[in-house]
Amino acid sequence: MIRSVLIAVVVGCGFFAAAPAQASVDPYKDRPTVTVKIDDLDLANVRDQEIMVRRVERAARRICIDGATRRERRACTAETVAYTLNLAPSHVRHAFAAANDRRESFVLTQK
Repeated sequence: MIRSVLIAVVVGCGFFAAAPAQASVDPYKDRPTVTVKIDDLDLANVRDQEIMVRRVERAARRICIDGATRRERRACTAETVAYTLNLAPSHVRHAFAAANDRRESFVLTQK
């Protein structure tokens, strides 16, 4: 069982436009990474799922801090989290999705 999630940076779509012939090569393999520890969390527990989401998003924001505008930083963070979840084991993806769904439902009920 993997006990940490690796966050890889996504700086934008310019890399894809510059190298379409290399689509099979991982465009993020040489980018900075941050390791998010989740070995202290029980991902079946709702509270621990939410803690994991906060840790992953905080790490992604740290990686994307160099964005020129707030919009670029948000886009970079979202892309980084999505890319990371594609690499994460399925139980981590499911826990992240469950916590995210609860968060979105809570926001919708608050409006």
